[in-house]
Amino acid sequence: LESTVCDWLDYRLYTVTPVCFLDRFLHASHPSTHYSDAMQREERCKASVWALENIGISQPRGTLESLALYFLELATHSAELAMQKPDMLAASAIYLAKATIGLHAEIDENAPPSGPPDSLFWDETLEHYTDYTAEELQDVVRVMHEL
Repeated sequence: LESTVCDWLDYRLYTVTPVCFLDRFLHASHPSTHYSDAMQREERCKASVWALENIGISQPRGTLESLALYFLELATHSAELAMQKPDMLAASAIYLAKATIGLHAEIDENAPPSGPPDSLFWDETLEHYTDYTAEELQDVVRVMHEL
């Protein structure tokens, strides 16, 4: 009955998945690319979910996104990662993809080291947009890496 009412009202219900967060976090990892407003991000999230449900995968933009999507796909088969928050999985997938490719955060060579070597793949911008530090991601990243 609820499904019929939602269909009649033309509601689109979807589940929040790591892919919803992945697009925003990827843009945060590339400072030159920004959305003009939050509505565009929301529409891309809905489009990504629709694409995954109906086609099987969204069209990747590049190596980083492809690798992050691959790690998320592996995570769906892990019982250990099943209870993690979608945003934690997306952030961990980006961290692991950046570490795999070797994409270090931009650092000032004259500045003193600001954290452990692992934080080289995670900068303040990503911390801001994900609300996770590199240290908070380490457990999930390790499990993802072992998959």
